[in-house]
Amino acid sequence: MRKSERLDLLKQAVEKLEIATQNDLVAFFERQGVTITQATISRDIKELGLVKLQAGNGRFRYLLPNQSVPTSNPLAAIRSKMCQGEMLRLNVAPGTAMSLKNYLALQYVGDIFALLADDDCVLMILKSKEAAKQVFKELG
Repeated sequence: MRKSERLDLLKQAVEKLEIATQNDLVAFFERQGVTITQATISRDIKELGLVKLQAGNGRFRYLLPNQSVPTSNPLAAIRSKMCQGEMLRLNVAPGTAMSLKNYLALQYVGDIFALLADDDCVLMILKSKEAAKQVFKELG
């Protein structure tokens, strides 16, 4: 199987199934009649930029970057928030910060100076204190 075919099959698996581990992917490929190593899966995951997020059932699963907003309302991931000066700190459900960061970047593109995220926290630095107050208010 060519690499492009393998990547397409991997994308299909991640889009249609709840794939939680690299071993799940190895087993998926074996069911398709394709022998593949975990190391190859790992490289393919990195190349496709797959993200691992918590699904509704509490388990983690792989998603394509464009699938990574887990709900129709990405703001639902926010657990708490704080505002200080031009900065907003958003504590979010584990595994959702990058999706929320992408959403916020699109929603507030003109107001953002910088936007940083790790696994469970997003730091927004806005261009003004007024913008920070307004965004804080809009985020509920």
